[in-house]
Amino acid sequence: MQSRRFKNPMTFNLRGFTLLELMVVMAVIGMLVALLLPAVQSMRESARTLQCKNQMHQIGLALHSFESQQQSLPAGNDAANDFQHSWCTRILPYLDQASLYHRYDWSKPWNDTSVAPGGSNFDVTHRNVIVFNCPSEPSPVSGETDYGGNLGTVATGLPIGFCYGDGWDAGALTFINFPCPQQRKHPVRFGDISDGLSQTFLIFEIAGRLTEGARWGSGGNCLGIQNAVNNKVFGETISSFHNQGGHALFGDGRVSFISENADLQTLTYLATRSGGEVAEY
Repeated sequence: MQSRRFKNPMTFNLRGFTLLELMVVMAVIGMLVALLLPAVQSMRESARTLQCKNQMHQIGLALHSFESQQQSLPAGNDAANDFQHSWCTRILPYLDQASLYHRYDWSKPWNDTSVAPGGSNFDVTHRNVIVFNCPSEPSPVSGETDYGGNLGTVATGLPIGFCYGDGWDAGALTFINFPCPQQRKHPVRFGDISDGLSQTFLIFEIAGRLTEGARWGSGGNCLGIQNAVNNKVFGETISSFHNQGGHALFGDGRVSFISENADLQTLTYLATRSGGEVAEY
């Protein structure tokens, strides 16, 4: 008797993708990645921008605590004996960096390399302090800062110079002991900012500088406002690695994002502490 073979109803006819189908799937995935990647990058930059703002707010709290205890802001640059001590070094204890602060020797230049029990000033000021680094900085260098003190401006007609009455003495974090006939001996107090704390920059972003002033330990990390935001070609200005602007910390502790389209005249008004100008920003 001939046996019958029955087809198993649970078996299926399986086959793989054709080459054309695989190419279509890969093309769709590529399109999705191309659409999503800019959005992801934008979200990451937004997070970095927010972190930068928060760091500047921390620096603002440190400056306010310093002014409250010392009855003045720190000097932007103490130029006595050409030591160039920085405002950043002065506020280290208020940024949870007291151990680094106590290793610094104020009787020597900021970048002195002579051997000392706790290491040289060069060793101290070339340490990385995260709060001084903008998260959007593409290639951070140890000891670098992306934030600088506001010296003032000569764009409002004030004379060029760092002494009383000069344009680069018109800001909030000024030079002291600079070698000139009318040198400033004491830093600025909040009471000296007659234009109003909400109308005066304390610090702002200075990213992308290629000089010694890019170091947090150098008093050279102060500068004036001479040009539009991110206009790095022509010198001193607010500059950042963010899109379309950069941050500035005002005397009242507020941190604002300053657009590249901001009026230059308004910026120079905000750079002076007692010019009597009315800046609408």
